[in-house]
Amino acid sequence: MTDNVEYKEEIISSVLKVANETEKTVSYKELVKEMQDFIIRKFDNQNLNAYKGEWKRKLKQLVKYLGYKLVDFDDVSWVTINEKMQEKKTVSSSSTKTSDNNNYSLSSEEKKRVVNIFDSIEEHDKWLLSTGTNIQDKMKELVTI
Repeated sequence: MTDNVEYKEEIISSVLKVANETEKTVSYKELVKEMQDFIIRKFDNQNLNAYKGEWKRKLKQLVKYLGYKLVDFDDVSWVTINEKMQEKKTVSSSSTKTSDNNNYSLSSEEKKRVVNIFDSIEEHDKWLLSTGTNIQDKMKELVTI
């Protein structure tokens, strides 16, 4: 993750915003809050716990690299982020599913046309699976159900 320049720049910028220069410390809670939008934006539906762990590790690594000590650990700071990432995960997975209410039923005329199209395909032009299943015949069968 921190191999990517965009991540490094964002993390370093956020660290410098929330760092206590006098004590050379960075509040983990404040850092996560500062980076919340970026963390959520970069989430791409992987496992939530793994994603959180990856961020924790990289934040610690860059904070240490910058010469600060990470303090004030608090998993509560991830509650909002987890909720938003879960919403993002749910929205993206539900947008790929077809609702029963949106299924289109072919009219009898459309069914006849589809059957005629499949009937017009020469046997040697049909797709045959290694299992012996003929794809076009299966599609034709589905239309007639």
